[in-house]
Order: sequence, then C-alpha cells, then structure tokens
Amino acid sequence: MTLPYTVETNDITMMIVQHHEAQHWTQKCIDTFDRLYEESARRPKIHGHRHPPLYQRQPFRIKYLEAVYAHIAQFSGVLHWNGEQILNWYVTRDKRGEQ
Repeated sequence: MTLPYTVETNDITMMIVQHHEAQHWTQKCIDTFDRLYEESARRPKIHGHRHPPLYQRQPFRIKYLEAVYAHIAQFSGVLHWNGEQILNWYVTRDKRGEQ
C-alpha cells in the first residue's frame, strides 16, 4: 500500500530547493488542507506530512508547523494518524465492503 504524499508541501523541497520561507510553507499546507477537506465530503482524503527535525522542527520554524496544526484542529472529522493507523483503517474498511 502507498499513501499520498505531495512533494509540493514537502519542507525540504520548499525551503532547501525552492528557497521559500517557512511562512510560505505554512500557507501552502493550509491551502492544500482546505481543498482536501472540502473534497473529503465525497470520500476520505489524506494530507500527508513528515517533519524531520533537521528542517521544520527547528526552533525558529516550529511556530509555522504549529500554525498548520492549529488550523487543521478547527475542523471536525479530521484524524491525525500515522501510516500504520491509516492502513489498519483501510484494511478493516475494505473487509466490511465499505466504499
């Protein structure tokens, strides 16, 4: 099984390769989440993130990561799962024959 993961909101891509500031990363993540949340009314969506300590979890950038999670926390029905939890949900759902 593979999980969706966008390179466009990858912190390494945005900050190291594209040379964007952390604020730009935050806005991009929020915009991505908002669109996926809207689309999730029809079927579940995954907004994949990874947070290596080398980049986004640096003390001078952590507030931007926290801003993304603060925004996401305002919405009902959103789950914060790791890959194993998503896989378990999917396998269980598939066995029940849910769409």
